[in-house]
Amino acid sequence: MDISIGWPGLDGPFGEGGGTAARKASIRRAMKAERRMLTEEYRRSASSCLTKRLLADFADADGIFCYVSYGYEVSTRAFICECLRLGKVVAVPAIRGEGIVPCIIKDLDEDVAMGPRSVPEACGEPYGVLVGGRVGMVVVPGLAFGMDGGRVGYGKGMYDAYLGGLRGQIGPEGMGAPGGMAGQGCSSGLGRSAGPKGPKVVGVCYDMQLKDEVAHDGGDVPVGYVYTDRRTVRVV
Repeated sequence: MDISIGWPGLDGPFGEGGGTAARKASIRRAMKAERRMLTEEYRRSASSCLTKRLLADFADADGIFCYVSYGYEVSTRAFICECLRLGKVVAVPAIRGEGIVPCIIKDLDEDVAMGPRSVPEACGEPYGVLVGGRVGMVVVPGLAFGMDGGRVGYGKGMYDAYLGGLRGQIGPEGMGAPGGMAGQGCSSGLGRSAGPKGPKVVGVCYDMQLKDEVAHDGGDVPVGYVYTDRRTVRVV
């Protein structure tokens, strides 16, 4: 199921009541609890479905920056391993201070370990950093996503800061933007769509994590696509 949407104002169960910080905290608690209830079989099946669709839809993308999943997150490990096998340039996050750096890896098992914040990250920078101009696709985590491309992460703002730094390089096909015009989405060949060159920003999650809208503020950077195990949302 493919959906195309713009960036409307927020309302609804995740957009009403209290300040933005309080609403985000409520979303995080609810999504963490719901995600823990998913069976291992469902998580495995959903992750496999997402991997196949991402590989098909973004086959031409090179210079891929992808988070390394852990815990109850939708898994990105098979996607990363297959991209490496295909000879793509793959980078994963390394935490530096209060930000993230896309560090190139060659092997998921050898080059990634649990960091001091108990999050998988690159072990140093043995192969260098994937600089902005070489990034073709960014796959970001989230506890909830909106149909408008809004994203609620874990509250540190690291991905928002990184994506904010890429804004000048990301064309309208890559990142969601307030006031965007709705058009016809298509799951086949999204990574090869026409328009200004720039990295495609993709949020991935289980279907129950995709909401009509989520709370956001001026520092939040929307994604251009949301992939669940059942739906594809293209924000234009």
